[in-house]
Amino acid sequence: MSSICRRLWSVVRPRTVGRAARYLALAIRFRQLRRRFVAVGRFCEVSIHRSARATFGRRVRFLRFTTLHVHAGADLRIGDGVSFSPGCTVCVHERLEIGEGSTFGEGVSIHDEDHLREPFDVPLSRRGFATAPIVIGRNVWIGAKATVLKGVTIGDDAVIGAGAVVTRDVPARAVAVGVPARVIGRASLAAVPGEAA
Repeated sequence: MSSICRRLWSVVRPRTVGRAARYLALAIRFRQLRRRFVAVGRFCEVSIHRSARATFGRRVRFLRFTTLHVHAGADLRIGDGVSFSPGCTVCVHERLEIGEGSTFGEGVSIHDEDHLREPFDVPLSRRGFATAPIVIGRNVWIGAKATVLKGVTIGDDAVIGAGAVVTRDVPARAVAVGVPARVIGRASLAAVPGEAA
């Protein structure tokens, strides 16, 4: 019997067991996660409001220290094979759509909201938010510590450089860098995750 247990333990690694336990805990709390297996790393913070719609594809991975907040009435759609590296923050107030195969580097921040600037006599924390949907295409690669802000569409196979702040649309297969991000060229096939040269 012990040899069977040892064999089983060699197949089912402790890391896999931990991910499965975290997924089950989330699936009990959030009915939206029950349809697909979502890999959730250690120390992740996931919050999905009951009235929100959250759709996850196959093989979606949230690595450790990732934060996901989906607020009341929001719509989140994540395609197959999307991967969030450690320390990413995703906050959805209206709508966020991410195409299949997209990859996010460490510390990427995605927010579809901004604090309202007025009225000035009200403290910033109580002014509320202006929101606009974000659409991120298929096979998009977003570098470490980049920020994607509200109302932005990033086309398929685009590459966003590390530390960039995306404030306007980026066309398909474009390379965008800087603050604010601007297009400096086109992505080669070899530079796009999931596509071999």
